[in-house]
Amino acid sequence: MASKPNKNALSPGDATDQIRMLANDDFVTVHRTEHFKERLSERDLLISDATHALKNGFVRDNPEQSTQPNLWKYKIESKTPNSGNREIGIIIIPYFSKLAYKLITIYWVDEKYICYHEKGAAIMTTCEYHYTECGLDDVFILADHLETDDHGEAVVTIPAIGILHKIIAEGVINADGILTGKEIRFLRTEMGMTQAQLANILHRDSQSIARWEKSEVTVDATLDLVLRQIAAEKLDIPFGKNQGIEELCKKRVQTTVTKPIKAKLNLDKDKPSYTLVA
Repeated sequence: MASKPNKNALSPGDATDQIRMLANDDFVTVHRTEHFKERLSERDLLISDATHALKNGFVRDNPEQSTQPNLWKYKIESKTPNSGNREIGIIIIPYFSKLAYKLITIYWVDEKYICYHEKGAAIMTTCEYHYTECGLDDVFILADHLETDDHGEAVVTIPAIGILHKIIAEGVINADGILTGKEIRFLRTEMGMTQAQLANILHRDSQSIARWEKSEVTVDATLDLVLRQIAAEKLDIPFGKNQGIEELCKKRVQTTVTKPIKAKLNLDKDKPSYTLVA
C-alpha cells in the first residue's frame, strides 16, 4: 500500500494499537467478504487465525484510502497458530466508532500480493448460516440479516465474534464422544497454540497432534478429556456441568454421529449474545 499518511489516517504504530484493542473486544462485529473466505480456505486457515493476527500483528505501512468516505484500509501482518513459519497479511477496514471491522482479503506475506479492490448496499437475509470458516463442518448461526449485498459483493456480518467462538467452543467441549480432528484443531487455534505448543503440554510430539487433526489416528479417551479440560480453563468455558470424572469418562466413546452446533444470535439486549440451540 503506497499511500501517504493523512491527518484522518492512523500511523502504523497507532493503527497497530487500535486494531489490537478492537480485535480483543469479544463484542466486536466482523464483516467478512466472500473473497476473504475463499482466500482463507485456499490457505487452509481458520477465521481464528485472522483474529489472532489482528490481536497480535503489526501494521508496518501507511494505509490506503477506502472507497468509503473517511475510512482507511490497513495491512496487518503476523504469524498464527496454523501458519507455521510464514506470516499472513490481512487487509482490514476498521470501524472504530462502531466496534466493527471488515475483512477484505488474506494472503501469505511471502507471496506476491495482488491488490484486491473492495466493491462498493441492498439487504439479503439468512435464517441459518453455515459457518464453515470456523473450521468445523456442522456449525450454524441462527439469525436474520447476516448476509448483505455490498455493491454486488456478498458480505457476511458476524456480531460479537469473540462471544460466538466461545459458544462454539462450549458446544464442542461439552459434546459426548471423542473429539474429531477438526474439533481439536479448532480448540487449539482458539487457545492460540501451535501444534508444538499443545504437544508439549500433553507430553506428545507435534506429529501426534498433526495426525489427530488430520484424522489419521484418534485421540485416546484420557487425552481427549484432558484436552477438553485445558481448553475449558484457557477459554473460561464451563465444562462438565457438575458431572463427576467417572461420568465424563464414560461419555468418551467414539461415535459416527455428529450433532450440529447451532448458535442463536440474540439482539434484544444492549449487547449481542449467543445461545446454544438443541
